[in-house]
Amino acid sequence: MLQVQLPDGTLVEHPENATAMDVAEKIGSRLAKAVVAAKIGDRIVDATRPLAELTDQSPVPLKLLTERDAEALDVLRHSSAHIMA
Repeated sequence: MLQVQLPDGTLVEHPENATAMDVAEKIGSRLAKAVVAAKIGDRIVDATRPLAELTDQSPVPLKLLTERDAEALDVLRHSSAHIMA
């Protein structure tokens, strides 16, 4: 099992192949729909990649980024630039 630590300090357990989106879905479907990306420590990552591939930290320090987070705007701009190109 993979331990994930949320920003409020809560520890949750997920299967080894869990993604940030899986964590969001377990919290709530509305949150999962709002997730743009995830942040592990200081690194912004794709919310659909398995967390175990992205870090060796245990527990995984995870923050789910939504449109309310300034960092999510950077992700949206970057993705939009790829679409426009």
